[in-house]
Amino acid sequence: MDERRHHDAPQEVRTRLFISHSSEDQDLVNALTTLIDSALQVLPNTMRCTSDPRFNLVPGEDVPQKLRCDLSDSNVVVGLLTPSSVTSSYVLMELGAAWGFNHRVIPVLAAGVNFKDIPGPIGGGIHAVRADDEAAMAEVLDIISRECDMSVRVRAGGRQDLVKQFAQRARSYSSSPKPGGPVEDLGNFPAFLPTIVETVKNAPKNSNIQIACDYVGYGMFNAGSMSDEYRNALIQATSRGCTIEMLALGSKPWEQMRAQVPVEHERWFEELRKKEEFKKNLDAFSDRVRELALPQFPLPITWTRASQLDALVQVELHYKNLLEAAGIHITIVSGPLPLYLWITESSAVWALCPLDPRMRFPLVWYDLLTDGRINLANPLDEHGFFSCDKGHVKRFSHVWHQYKPVESPNASVSAKAGQNRAKGKTL
Repeated sequence: MDERRHHDAPQEVRTRLFISHSSEDQDLVNALTTLIDSALQVLPNTMRCTSDPRFNLVPGEDVPQKLRCDLSDSNVVVGLLTPSSVTSSYVLMELGAAWGFNHRVIPVLAAGVNFKDIPGPIGGGIHAVRADDEAAMAEVLDIISRECDMSVRVRAGGRQDLVKQFAQRARSYSSSPKPGGPVEDLGNFPAFLPTIVETVKNAPKNSNIQIACDYVGYGMFNAGSMSDEYRNALIQATSRGCTIEMLALGSKPWEQMRAQVPVEHERWFEELRKKEEFKKNLDAFSDRVRELALPQFPLPITWTRASQLDALVQVELHYKNLLEAAGIHITIVSGPLPLYLWITESSAVWALCPLDPRMRFPLVWYDLLTDGRINLANPLDEHGFFSCDKGHVKRFSHVWHQYKPVESPNASVSAKAGQNRAKGKTL
């Protein structure tokens, strides 16, 4: 293989192939990228694989933003599924988002992973291949060549040898086992919210609770009274001496959306208001806003998308003030948050969140206007899990610490204070 520098190209070159993987599987990942790069003409910056220096990001790039763009641009997303990657929040996020973008997703299964282990929505009907199946991997190369416009670099016999080498490596590869302990599948939001409430209620006195989610007023639009029970459980936990550290996107996504509401979004909202499920949620939210009597927001006679966003921002700020007054430490983060987390000393609830909040409204519009209802089984919505396994609790606490605060003086001070508190009392 020639030693080409894949970063030596203009940055406007579009990524065509995205390799979703766990960094714990670097050896097998590099074997896969070597197979593709040896068999096909991979032009600089057209394949993204962050564990391979040849296809990694350029130093100084905004990692989350660039990866989102690369994932959105790609024609094909190959998911290398190993015992490590099927438990990786980022791999699940990337594959779910790729499915949502309607890209071709090709799950490649390594040793130790069965077809039943493939996460949704990918496991719900997308054809997967085994990494040690030489005929299937040759077909994968054909698909990548055709759909990513990557010409063949070697003759058929040479490609067969390359595929055989990769298949042999895949057969002998072993990665870290899945974390032990039972995991309970809680279904999609809002089905898992009661488990969060019980988890918070069961947190021991004077213990730590770590939370990461999109909005402080979690579920305030479509979870009804259960959203109130959630906030009440948090406040009650502080009265038991619990220290609660919450990381949240806050009102920022809504503020960004309301800055310029596209005409088509207003049109979609008009159609949504005619749908029973959405109308029910909007009426309940309207009652909530009326009860709160927010001085910054007079209740509109007729709801629009713009007025809904204004109300969401004001209600979110109200709940933020309410929880902070109860002693809950809230830090606004810049995202992304591929996992929402509720962690106590003995248990963890987590939810996979593969999409940016700003993409949710078009998805709701699609569900309601095509199926006539919100699809509660939509794998692109939050999907919750629960575990009391100590390994899971420790692992998710580590993920929680990786989320970054917004770069502002107040947020930095809050984040530093939260880190100091966490150091003094860790899970």
